[in-house]
Amino acid sequence: KYTPPNINVMLLKKILVLLIFILTVDVAMATEISPTGSSDQNIINQALESGGTVHLNAGVYLVDGPIYIKSNTQLEGDKDAIIRVSSSSSQYFTGMTGIISSNGYVENIEISGFQIDGNCDELPSSYSKSAPQYDHDAERAIIINGETEKFCNNIVVKNMQIYDFFSDGVHVRFANNVLVHDNFISNCQHEGIFFTSVVN
Repeated sequence: KYTPPNINVMLLKKILVLLIFILTVDVAMATEISPTGSSDQNIINQALESGGTVHLNAGVYLVDGPIYIKSNTQLEGDKDAIIRVSSSSSQYFTGMTGIISSNGYVENIEISGFQIDGNCDELPSSYSKSAPQYDHDAERAIIINGETEKFCNNIVVKNMQIYDFFSDGVHVRFANNVLVHDNFISNCQHEGIFFTSVVN
């Protein structure tokens, strides 16, 4: 005869209530933003300043400066949220500055779910270079850049659409534990995904 295990029903109820509370708090803590129509990197950077989860609602976010992601931050968005380089933008995206940049060491970050449009067909072709001898080394979509003495850690880029860039779609340098998966990357005129000194 089968005897069911002795389960403390009250304990299970408390665990269930705690899980619901944790999920509710996590959703409530997400900062949602919508495009303003110009220099939208400002509203995105302001939201990212506090860390946690930042959610991009659907719409086109025109940017003419970098977006900086910090440690312990999740930048996510609707599939119809598009970060687009403004056609009137100056060439701010040279060297280790991308459209989304880490600006040095970061850990525990996730970028997921939305689109990044480099809009390279609407920009001068000279913008593909940071110096005359370097072709397609400017305008990276995402760059996470650690240091030889201090590797970035726990980096995830997933479920993104990244397209029309003079340079790399996703560029990660000096990092541990990097997961880049299930992304659509098109017309990135250097590399779709470029890892330099990445472990695991």
